[in-house]
Amino acid sequence: FGLRRGRRGAELKVMSTVEGKTPLYFTRDVREGDERGEWGTDIYKFRGEELSYALGREGSTKKKLARAADCIMEYVGEFAYISGVKEERRRGMRYLRWLLKQRSGAVRLDELGVSKSYKDIHQVTIPKEAIPEVMGSKGSGLRSI
Repeated sequence: FGLRRGRRGAELKVMSTVEGKTPLYFTRDVREGDERGEWGTDIYKFRGEELSYALGREGSTKKKLARAADCIMEYVGEFAYISGVKEERRRGMRYLRWLLKQRSGAVRLDELGVSKSYKDIHQVTIPKEAIPEVMGSKGSGLRSI
C-alpha cells in the first residue's frame, strides 16, 4: 500500500477530515506526548487561539512548518500530529513552539535556546537600513522566503 510516510500522511488527513465532521471522534482520549521510537508521531495540544495562528490562511503556515521541518504535520481537532523519524519530529515540534512564541511579540534566537549545534538554523545579520526591504509590506517579503 505504499511507503509508510505516505500512508501516515493519508491517515492523518482522513483523521483531520473526520474530526472536523464529528468532533472528538479521534481526539476524545488523546494526550500530548512524544514517541520514543525512531519512527512515530508526536502530539501537541493547542491552547486558546494557537490553532488558528498555527494553521494560517488556507493552511499556509502549517504547510510551511511541515516543509521546513521535513515532517508530516496535520491538525486533528485541537491537536497537532507531527510524524516522521525522530529528528523530523523534533524539528517540527521545535518550529511549532517557536512560531507560537511569536504571538506574544518579537522572538530572538538566543532567547529560544538556539545553539550553534543546530544544523538546520543559520543566523543572518541584516543591516538596519536593509530591514524594510527584507521585511516587505507587513512582513510579506520575509514570509515569502
